[in-house]
Amino acid sequence: MYNTQRARLTANKAFKLTPEEGNAILARAYGYSSFDSISGVMGEPVPGLHIIHTPAEILAKDPAHQMIEFVRMATNLSLPGLPVVTKGLAPRDLVACMFNFTNFDALVGYARSEQIDPHSGDMAMLSKFEQRHGIKASGQILCGRKYHGHTYVVRQDAEAFSHYLDQELCLTNREGLQVVLVRTRPDADRRINNYSREHTVLTGALRENQGSLLLGSRAKGSTLAISILPDREYTLEQLVAAHFSALIDKSPSGRSLIIDGMRLRKDSESLRAGFTLAQQRDINIVIIEAEPSAELWGMAETRLVFGFDIDLTITESAELNLVLTQAATYVGQQGQKLLFVYHTTAGGTRYTAMDLTPDTIATNVVRRVFGARLG
Repeated sequence: MYNTQRARLTANKAFKLTPEEGNAILARAYGYSSFDSISGVMGEPVPGLHIIHTPAEILAKDPAHQMIEFVRMATNLSLPGLPVVTKGLAPRDLVACMFNFTNFDALVGYARSEQIDPHSGDMAMLSKFEQRHGIKASGQILCGRKYHGHTYVVRQDAEAFSHYLDQELCLTNREGLQVVLVRTRPDADRRINNYSREHTVLTGALRENQGSLLLGSRAKGSTLAISILPDREYTLEQLVAAHFSALIDKSPSGRSLIIDGMRLRKDSESLRAGFTLAQQRDINIVIIEAEPSAELWGMAETRLVFGFDIDLTITESAELNLVLTQAATYVGQQGQKLLFVYHTTAGGTRYTAMDLTPDTIATNVVRRVFGARLG
C-alpha cells in the first residue's frame, strides 16, 4: 500500500515529483526518516513527528478517525526545523493524493459523509457510535439493546432529565425491544404522548400481575409501556417481578426496566434480590434518583450524572465521590443543551451533552426529522 501511495504521488502531473522525492514525502508524512520502495519498509521514526498507522490500519477506521490521521500526516509534512521535502506543494494536497482524493476538501467531505445515528437499531451502527465517541448510545444503556449491564443515573432537575429521557425513548428505534418506564407523577406520560404511538399506560396500585395487565392492554407492535404508581416505597424485587412478563415477551434484542424517581428500599439484600431476578432474563435495570447511592453506583456498569446537591456529595464510594467532584462544575442545563457526565469503571469519565427537542416542535416535524415510526 505504501508503494501504491508513492506511485500516486509521482503519477500526479501537477506535482512533478521524482521517485526519490515521492519516497521522501511518503516517509515524512508517516513520521519516518526514509522509505525503501523495493522492500516497502519505512526507516527510523523521526523524533517530534506523529507516527502514523499503516494505510491498511487507517482504512479500517471509521471516517472520523481516518480524518485525525490525515491531519497528523499533513502536520508532519509542514513542521518546521526539518529538511523541506514538499517542494513548495501544499501538504494537505499531498495527503489527499496518497488516498486517491483530488484535494483535501474532498477528504473532509468524505469524513463528514458518514452519519452515525445513536438512535439506530443496527448494532453495527451503534458499535461505530461507541468507537467514535467512547460511550454507548442511549438505545443501549437506557433501552437495553444487546445490553444488560444496568445504568445508574443521578439527577437533580427532575423535569430536565425527564425531557431528556422521554425524548430518547421516543427517538430510539425500539424494534425488537421491550421497555417499561415506572414513575409516580400523574402526568408521567405527558411528553411521550406527543411523539409516541401505540404505547401502553397503566395507572394505579402495583399488582403482582402488572406485567400480564400490560400485555393484555398492549397494542400490536407496541414496545413501550408506562406504569404510573402511587408515591410510596417499593423494593427493586417487587418492581422487577411485577413487570417481568411484559419485559420478556417479544424482546429478542433486549429489555429494560426504567425506574424514574421512585422511592426504593436501599438495603443491600432487597437490591441484590432485584438485580438477581433481572439477570435471569438479561433485563437491563435503569435507576434514576436525586441523591447519589454508593450501593447502586457499584451495581451498575454505566453511570450518568446530570446534577446533584453539592452539600450531599460525600458517599462511601471513593470512585463516586471523585466523579461527582469532576462533574460539579460541568453538569446542568444550558439553554437547549443538557450537559452530563458518562462514567464506567473501565473507561473512566466522559463529558458529554445532549440537545433537547423543544416541546413546541410539532409532532409531524419530529417524526419527519427523526423517523416515521416512533412508537
